[in-house]
Amino acid sequence: MATKQVTANTSAQTIATAEKHKKCKISAITVDNQYSSAIKLTLQDIFTPDASHGVSSPTEKTITRWVRTIGNGTAYSADQNELADLVCLGTVKMVASATSTDCIVVVNYHWE
Repeated sequence: MATKQVTANTSAQTIATAEKHKKCKISAITVDNQYSSAIKLTLQDIFTPDASHGVSSPTEKTITRWVRTIGNGTAYSADQNELADLVCLGTVKMVASATSTDCIVVVNYHWE
């Protein structure tokens, strides 16, 4: 299992990049928000589908897979049960509503 730690940022922070024909399974997300206000976190899955019948040049897709607002001064933990169906197909990124080193996000994941 791999782990990636990032801080809250309004610019997308890369968590992981899946290899072709592999899926990134998110198994836990832990947040410690000591920032002065609540922060909304969004986990994005960014990928380009394979070419298929009728679509010879598919375009990149950005899909929101998970969104939570974490109150200031609080810690939050999403475990395997809550994240059971959270699978990403491409590059996994975390985006926040504010930039702060006082909000730490830890994501645990593995490949399927």
